[in-house]
Amino acid sequence: MRLAAIDTGTNSIHTVIVEVGDDLTITIVDSTKDTAQLGRGRDAQGRLSARAMTDALAAFRKAFALCKRHRVERVLAVATSAIREAPNGVEFLRVAAKQTGIDVRVISGPEEARLIYLAVRESVHLHGKPFLCVDIGGGSVEFIWGTREELLHADSLKIGSLRLAGDFELSDPATKSELRRIRRYAAEQMAQLDEPTTGLAADVVVGTSGTIHQLCRLALGDAPTLLSTNSLHQQAVSAESLREVCRKIARSTVKERMAMGGLDRPRLYSIVPGAVLYQAILERYEADEVLVCEYALREGVLYDYVEQNRVGLRQEQALPDVRRRSVLALARRCDWQESHSRHVAVLSLMLFDQLAPHFGWDPSERDLLEYAAYLHDIGMHISVQLHHRHSQYLIEHGELLGFTPREVAIMANAARYHRTQRPRKKHAGYGALAKRDRAIVDRLAGILQLAESFDRTQFQLIRSLHCEVDDDRISVLAAAAGDAAVELSVAAERTDLLARCTGRPVRVQLAAAELFGEGLLAGDMAPDDGADAPTDVQQVRKVG
Repeated sequence: MRLAAIDTGTNSIHTVIVEVGDDLTITIVDSTKDTAQLGRGRDAQGRLSARAMTDALAAFRKAFALCKRHRVERVLAVATSAIREAPNGVEFLRVAAKQTGIDVRVISGPEEARLIYLAVRESVHLHGKPFLCVDIGGGSVEFIWGTREELLHADSLKIGSLRLAGDFELSDPATKSELRRIRRYAAEQMAQLDEPTTGLAADVVVGTSGTIHQLCRLALGDAPTLLSTNSLHQQAVSAESLREVCRKIARSTVKERMAMGGLDRPRLYSIVPGAVLYQAILERYEADEVLVCEYALREGVLYDYVEQNRVGLRQEQALPDVRRRSVLALARRCDWQESHSRHVAVLSLMLFDQLAPHFGWDPSERDLLEYAAYLHDIGMHISVQLHHRHSQYLIEHGELLGFTPREVAIMANAARYHRTQRPRKKHAGYGALAKRDRAIVDRLAGILQLAESFDRTQFQLIRSLHCEVDDDRISVLAAAAGDAAVELSVAAERTDLLARCTGRPVRVQLAAAELFGEGLLAGDMAPDDGADAPTDVQQVRKVG
């Protein structure tokens, strides 16, 4: 299984794609970085500039194409301080989701720090020592104290390098008084860390993210440690060499920085306040050396996701069928109501299997019905109201693997009409289907409406269904494991669509339990996907 993480930062947008192994370890497959500089050019109200948003959209499209090429099954995208603080940040993310298909989650400063901690913990050998990790981003700086076993304290300060470059106008080269103002401001901001970190030891200082990586690479220069590999990961860099590099950059002109090997062009201006800030940090915490970590927020997002979803990921990896795995992955991304959805799927298949031979339905429709049943309520992830429409949208845009566009459209429309609404050609999605496919949607939706009604309270009371078909009608006999009066009442009111598709009225009634027990009617439900069908009573979330 392949996952991707996208870190939408103040300076850069990073994408990393990983392969999740059978043991749930992650291996990087590909990565890319685009310098959109969302934090640059903001107006007096702090709004993102048109150019920055255009560049960010281009970066998202590039990331989406990369994920598609690598057949990524799940994209985890986060945004940090630039989006978090901009008045038009949330609106920009809505536009980005619509235009690029990438949904970005805005995270807080403390959450950003926690995720960076996970990346360091999982990727750096710390020799069992407590550590301080400093991550200098474009908008904020994360300070993280921890051990391999525990995150002790984390803080996020608004003193990122790109922010400082915007807040402090510097000459070329910067004057001593200008540099003193930055150092003084940084010291004032870092002073708020003193009280909550009193008594916290840090035997190792770790440095992550672009600004620190650039400074460490300059400090190492042509050191033998970089001759055999271009990686900085786990490299130890002396604090004295770093302080010297910081002083050199602080005194340099733009032209001199352009001549320095290893400096990204987009950082030519922000690297000066970044260097001044990092020198102040090294001196404040009396570091002797810095251990470089090339993993940061994006990898932390992936480690966190794997840790939080170990059971689900193992279940998905146990499924050889890419279609089923992809459907269940989308369902879990949308916090599906698993007990209810699985139950509706089982009841739907009972109805299909007994009715299909009488009406000549194509067996290939069975899978589409099952998957539509799994996904029929995922729109609840967005809103309870009109959730059927949200379900349709999420299925259409959920990047389901192994399905043709036609199959996705059939499932999406079947899910949309799982409530009481009758499909109509004036509805855009339904009207765009071929006549044959509209007929398929009609019958799958008709079955879904009935099956969904049989679990109206979401208590999984209806345990089995038996269908009797003759020229005059269809009788559906339901076996219940309790008082299913609500289910039977609602089901009786939602038979119209199925009746229209089959040309016969549908009658719903309670069957004597002993008939099922004696095997005279359809058998009990069987669990699917190797998972037991949950039968415990759960809180009812659905309201329509």
